[in-house]
Amino acid sequence: MTPLDLHDQQLVDLLKSDARASYTSLGASIGLSSDAARARVERLIQSRAIRPVTLIDPSMFGLTTRASLLVTLHGDDTSFAEWCQEQDAVIHLARVAGRFSHLVDLVGRSLDEVHRAAFAQIGAMPGVEKVEILPMARIDKWQLDTGRPRIGADLASPSDLEIADGDRELLRELVDDPRVSFKDLAARTDRPYAAVRRRVIALLEGGVARATVTTDDLQTSDIVPALFLAPRGDGALQSALLEHDAIKIVASTTGPIAQVGEVHGRTVNELLLVADEIYEQSGVRLELLPYTAVLKLPGSLSFRAGLSATEAPAVQLD
Repeated sequence: MTPLDLHDQQLVDLLKSDARASYTSLGASIGLSSDAARARVERLIQSRAIRPVTLIDPSMFGLTTRASLLVTLHGDDTSFAEWCQEQDAVIHLARVAGRFSHLVDLVGRSLDEVHRAAFAQIGAMPGVEKVEILPMARIDKWQLDTGRPRIGADLASPSDLEIADGDRELLRELVDDPRVSFKDLAARTDRPYAAVRRRVIALLEGGVARATVTTDDLQTSDIVPALFLAPRGDGALQSALLEHDAIKIVASTTGPIAQVGEVHGRTVNELLLVADEIYEQSGVRLELLPYTAVLKLPGSLSFRAGLSATEAPAVQLD
């Protein structure tokens, strides 16, 4: 992909704040015509540098379990990546460098559901040699634009806005097309324009849904993201991870890997320097798995059926 120029980056920043902004508004904000803004946004989407999404908190629909899967896959991963693209329960997929080949983020209604999806389906796919599952027990830090997911103790503080029966249909349309107009939404749902406009604004302003774009940092910036794995340590490790600016996500999990998260640097060497600083403060050495490619950008839940095989759990919102 051609590197992003200043106008591209400005559009990305504007769309992160509001993916429903009109092309006229986007263009006027950066000195371009609406047609020029449209052409640039469409190019960014087609190249998979950005993904327009309507983010919805999975826990509001019963999907309260989140896990990271560390996958070892040998051979070509095209079929695996295509399969993951089609699975609504797979909300993020990246190719990583290290003793694992891929990171898969998965959501479900229960740990058993996620466990069966990981081993009965992903573990049985051609070329997959090993799957290690890291259930997230708690989110300790989240500094990404996609918004902090609610799991564990966070579930005790639900949104102030109650979800009405008719909201599900509106959210279904917004998830599939974040930039859909109020007019088209009204036509698709067979509801009055004014009622649709009022309710969508309430859902967005109430935090139930958020229209934004997720980005591939490897394409849209000079950031090199990496997954980190931390063995069990003491309070010094927790403090070091929470306080370091380069550490963007920290999640507590179970088993010998106590914490998993994401760290950002401009080069792999800079990532190693971050790991050295964490070691100096805590005595714990992080295992780093730099992303080499993002195969599925973090997104929202879909309202279609979940994992496709018959023996898989039904991860769906209908």
